[in-house]
Amino acid sequence: MIEIVKVFLDHFGCIFMSHRPLQEMFSKTALIISTTAGTGTKHVIKPIERSLRYWGIPKIYKCGLTLWAKNWNEMSLRKQNREYWRDKGWLQGKRPW
Repeated sequence: MIEIVKVFLDHFGCIFMSHRPLQEMFSKTALIISTTAGTGTKHVIKPIERSLRYWGIPKIYKCGLTLWAKNWNEMSLRKQNREYWRDKGWLQGKRPW
């Protein structure tokens, strides 16, 4: 997690459920978006989600995106083919015939 996000979460630690919860947080919805170049998306999303739950936010949606290259042409042929097969549904059991 980048430092600025950590500082933001630490700054609002006073509204944790055990300290001074804000009533309006119980009706909020949150969306966490994380992008990484490789791995580590789950390690970033988990502490942010935990802090939001401590604030009392009941609905938290998560989206972790792993980027393997700067653009599609730089991605390995193997990963390009896997994306193609997944988009067609063939990895989930759907057959082209």
